[in-house]
Amino acid sequence: AYVVLGLVWFAWSVRWWTELFAIQHCIAVVIVLGLIESTCSYALYKDWNAEGERGMFLFGCSILFAVAKRIFSYMLVLVASLGWGVTKPHLERSTILKIEAICFVYIVLDSIKDFVSAFRQSHAVPGLLWFLAVLPVSLLNGGIFFWTFTALANLMDTLEQRRQTAKLELFRRLWRVLAVSLATAGLSMVYQIVVDNRDHGLGNWATAWIAVDGVPHILFFGVLAVMMYLWK
Repeated sequence: AYVVLGLVWFAWSVRWWTELFAIQHCIAVVIVLGLIESTCSYALYKDWNAEGERGMFLFGCSILFAVAKRIFSYMLVLVASLGWGVTKPHLERSTILKIEAICFVYIVLDSIKDFVSAFRQSHAVPGLLWFLAVLPVSLLNGGIFFWTFTALANLMDTLEQRRQTAKLELFRRLWRVLAVSLATAGLSMVYQIVVDNRDHGLGNWATAWIAVDGVPHILFFGVLAVMMYLWK
């Protein structure tokens, strides 16, 4: 799927090469990260199935690129909502420093969460430990989403005052997509914490992947596709 997105975005980029903005280059980076993550995950599970044990190098690469993809995509939506390349040619230095700090903290916390979640079933990780690993990332996600929606609302007000109707409609569509995605992700998280946590995920392991991996990947792919459509 990421190969298809990459080819489509490459074709659009070649066609409009002289008119590309920085945010469109960032979208290309997200696609590449998604492609690398998918490749690492495929190689990990193929090797695991053949050898009978998890290869730690591929496992580490899979987590690294998954975390990088998530935080880079979150920051992509955030800087777009802050008006980068739309109402502001550059972001303030203080804002850039905040974004860099969030990225660092997120990479550390999300890596820990992914590591604990990966060994939850095979090593019967206690539910409390899993919850303590998930909670900081969830709170950080909440802060990022709050900042994004606040910035997006301010941006739409600015565009409305300037009567830039085309750009205003674009960001209204983005707001709707993000709202639906956030609601779906919230329901998935509730499922993981309340239902899946009752028996360490062992009782319903055959369907646990839907909430743990399936929903986040589908949401990410959908939002990325919408971002590509809106900034094509």
